[in-house]
Amino acid sequence: MKKVLAIFTMALLVMTGLAYAVQDSGTVSTYIGVASNFDLDLGATSIDYGFTEPGSFSSQKQVSVTTVSNTGTDWELRIQASALIDGTNEIPVENVRMLFSVDELADGASDFDFDVGTKDSLTSVGVDEVLYDSSAGETGQLYNALITYVDVPGEQPAGSYEHVITITMIETP
Repeated sequence: MKKVLAIFTMALLVMTGLAYAVQDSGTVSTYIGVASNFDLDLGATSIDYGFTEPGSFSSQKQVSVTTVSNTGTDWELRIQASALIDGTNEIPVENVRMLFSVDELADGASDFDFDVGTKDSLTSVGVDEVLYDSSAGETGQLYNALITYVDVPGEQPAGSYEHVITITMIETP
């Protein structure tokens, strides 16, 4: 009986050893880089105010301004403009009025509500002004609108006047 018990115990030990699988493991480090996304998109490349009588306001025009940032740093939107020129005649840049809406425009929406009666209270576009200053590295996508019109002086000579408005998105220190 002792012999049977010894053989049974050895068989049990051998079977138990077979139940444990051989195992080995290793590790691999992973890395993913997330690209910086700092983007400005204007909804138009030109504004046509049409013809306006001297001493009146041009029609109101709106340009959507979409900004995207994931950099985590503060940034500004700046606007630069020049006088409207036709040969030697000019309409001063101060006569270009604007409203920059900092309200979010829903994706796909076409415009903001804007009371035309407030034209006189709109800001004159200066040579280099801050339109919008982000708060603490704002991230995500913002939909805004730049609304402009031109106050044509009463003595303004006839002509086709042109100028450039530049909007720049820049990180601030």
